[in-house]
Amino acid sequence: MTAPPPIRRAELPQPARGIAFDGVTYDPSADYERLNGQQRAVFDQLMAYGPERWWTLRELSEAVSASEASVSARLRDLRKPKYGGHTVHRRRVEGGLWEYRLIPKALADSLAWMCEVCGRRDGLHDQEECFK
Repeated sequence: MTAPPPIRRAELPQPARGIAFDGVTYDPSADYERLNGQQRAVFDQLMAYGPERWWTLRELSEAVSASEASVSARLRDLRKPKYGGHTVHRRRVEGGLWEYRLIPKALADSLAWMCEVCGRRDGLHDQEECFK
């Protein structure tokens, strides 16, 4: 397995309270602090272990003390430009169990990552493509 280049410390952008999260039920005064804390915890946990580490929703939810549904939503948020536009890969473990990993945008943009499955250096394709 080829090691990735050193990761520059990725920052987690801080969108304004009123537009930080989406959905008709989002109430900034009631939800912002909780959701922002979850976002920070998920991001920090993923960054601490780097892109080599794959996580199930259960593992991440236990690590950050949030529900699996919340962690799943925060992973989707990390893909959005307002949260950095990072790459979140997923791969099926078996049945309905999936694993996820974060590729910080700075690393994805460098195109220096070599796929551990096929060896391609074409910009962090989803590894499921390698098995087709």
